[in-house]
Amino acid sequence: MTRRRLLVGAAVLAVVVIAVVGALFLRSVRGPLDAANGYFGDLRARDYAGAYDRLCRPTREAVARDAFVATMRPRLAGVFRIDDFTANPRVNVDGDRAEVDLSVTYAGAGSADVTLPVAKEDGDWKPCPDPTAFR
Repeated sequence: MTRRRLLVGAAVLAVVVIAVVGALFLRSVRGPLDAANGYFGDLRARDYAGAYDRLCRPTREAVARDAFVATMRPRLAGVFRIDDFTANPRVNVDGDRAEVDLSVTYAGAGSADVTLPVAKEDGDWKPCPDPTAFR
């Protein structure tokens, strides 16, 4: 009977440890995933000003809102209009920086895998793409 109790106790402990580790993992990637989903959701909806507002401070300081909108509007028109996007399970978090892998489906140009850098600012995760991409 004692051996059975030990086995049951070990099994319960293993389940608790797995649940805690899983919760901590989800907590660590939830912010970056939400930032990426919000940003690409705005791009898909053609809300380029809304997408701009989500950007990290360094990208916003390097690129004016009008320049961002003027760049994104023609870039994501026609065959490159975003039909759908899916965040892949790979999210690399390193302190206040992370990278989120996404699969983006375009209206007439197939799909592409995209890695979106994000940064934590004032407790919130923000998309932080390279500002030179908008010039």
